[in-house]
Amino acid sequence: MPKGLKQKITIQKLVHPNSRKALQLSRKEYRGSKVQRKKEETNLKQQIKLKKLLWFKENLEQKDSLSPADVFHAIERYLHRFDEEIEQIEIINGIKGRQTEQHISRKDSIRFTLEQENREFESSGLEIPDLLDKKAYQYFRCWTGDAKYLPAIKIKKVSKKSLEELMKNSDEQKLRCEIMKSPDAVADKFSKSCSSDSPEQLVNK
Repeated sequence: MPKGLKQKITIQKLVHPNSRKALQLSRKEYRGSKVQRKKEETNLKQQIKLKKLLWFKENLEQKDSLSPADVFHAIERYLHRFDEEIEQIEIINGIKGRQTEQHISRKDSIRFTLEQENREFESSGLEIPDLLDKKAYQYFRCWTGDAKYLPAIKIKKVSKKSLEELMKNSDEQKLRCEIMKSPDAVADKFSKSCSSDSPEQLVNK
């Protein structure tokens, strides 16, 4: 070999599986895989959240503000958003001559998602954009759908029971306002409803 052209050969030492070095490498690899797994889970949650918010963005009534009843009906529509897709799958699987069902995994995924969302709505609450807070709702209406602005959107857990209570209170408040504005009209309306009843019905009341 000519002078000045010495070839440097690097020999990597083998690491004993029970050595301190092997333990450090194992911890580093585990930490790296854990960070990567957490990152993937976060990205998946963000995608699910983005899809949900986009659905509400595209399917809400165009109003300056929403009532509890509006929100309740919007959630009901949201929980039935897969109806058409499920119907199509059933039609495909119902075609004569098919020996195996199609789209089984998709159907199972939809069923699992809906069961979870219905359970949340019936109990602790379903996470949706805060549609009853006027400022938060206006910001949500102006949102373009860009994922980078997701943290700025106010999210709230809403249960079926809480919305029903809000709707009841809202109806009572409307009635009080109506009485305050025109007590004679309300009294007349009540008397008419009473006069339409039979004597037996009035006694039973």
